[in-house]
Amino acid sequence: MLKGINVKIYPNQNQIECIEQNIGNVRFVWNQMLSMWNTRYQNNPNLPMLGRYDLNSLLPTLKKEYGFLKESESSSLQVVCETLHASFVEFFKKTRRHPRLKSKKKATPSFTMKNNKNIELKKNAIKLPKIGWVKARWSDNISFDKIKRVTITRTSLGYYKVSVLVESESQVLDKTEQEIGLDMGQTDLMIGSDGLRVKTQAYKKYEHKLKLWQRKVSRRMRLAKKNGTPLDEAKNYQKAKRMVAKYHDKIRNSRKDYLHKVTKQIIIDYDLIAVEDLRVRGMLNKNNSKINNKAIANQSWYELRTMLEYKSDWYGKTFVKVDPKYTSQDCSYCHNRTGPKNNLSVRKWTCSHCNTNHDRDINAGKNILNKALEQVG
Repeated sequence: MLKGINVKIYPNQNQIECIEQNIGNVRFVWNQMLSMWNTRYQNNPNLPMLGRYDLNSLLPTLKKEYGFLKESESSSLQVVCETLHASFVEFFKKTRRHPRLKSKKKATPSFTMKNNKNIELKKNAIKLPKIGWVKARWSDNISFDKIKRVTITRTSLGYYKVSVLVESESQVLDKTEQEIGLDMGQTDLMIGSDGLRVKTQAYKKYEHKLKLWQRKVSRRMRLAKKNGTPLDEAKNYQKAKRMVAKYHDKIRNSRKDYLHKVTKQIIIDYDLIAVEDLRVRGMLNKNNSKINNKAIANQSWYELRTMLEYKSDWYGKTFVKVDPKYTSQDCSYCHNRTGPKNNLSVRKWTCSHCNTNHDRDINAGKNILNKALEQVG
């Protein structure tokens, strides 16, 4: 199985220049290849689609025309061709929109290189082609069986991190013979069919500081414009921007850490995990208040579901997505639709058909589990 491990690295000044050069070259090659592809289609729409090897064959010509591309790690440019080809394949399948040119300001500053037996690891360091040995901060419990690819990214805070894609053996956990259906909520992050409740984590401390620094960004931007100072040269404004990025990063990392912990525990405790296949984007609409939309977004239901899905594959458990339709209205005992409709204030109700008392969320979890059991037989 494949795992991605994120690690912070500490390059020196020469290594930073090499990394930034490679980031710029990757973006340049993407834009050149995409422009060529678009021009080719405009000249003759009936031509067959280019393959990734066709794009790779154009790299030597580009390197002769633009000498600075020779400073890049060669496999990083090949990955650009593969990614562009895959993007067009998905576009023609109508699963994504047409690829666009990458802007220096908006594109993610990163590049990916393949491991052609030229990437090495040792304690607190990683050796990367064209860059050399770079200081890194590894966790003691990380084991690298086989490195496939390495991605270097410059974060919004200005530091660099490495994402190492490794291939390792599956770690099948012991069976517990337990099953659970999980209903997603706002007060509680998850409510299980067996009464399990996972609390929502609040980040009020960081959110309060983030709000203060966002106000400072606005004030300092207005002051810089009033004094005629370019924003790139306004030191106080740039400092405030870095602090905003810092607290966004803290909230994001704290949330992800919490989700990893709760999902791992669920994977350990249950053999079958069923969740509702929510359309989160459709739930975030203009009719909701800002507070409600923020509460929904902060739950990170999609990321939570993704973690449960790939961890189930890792550890030999069964993961099932079910249609959330009527899971809160159907009685989990007699299966009649007697529950409250479109009234979230009703948390407990009694089935008028079988007189069973229900907790709204636990009943939904039971219905989710029942649907999952029907799917898997």
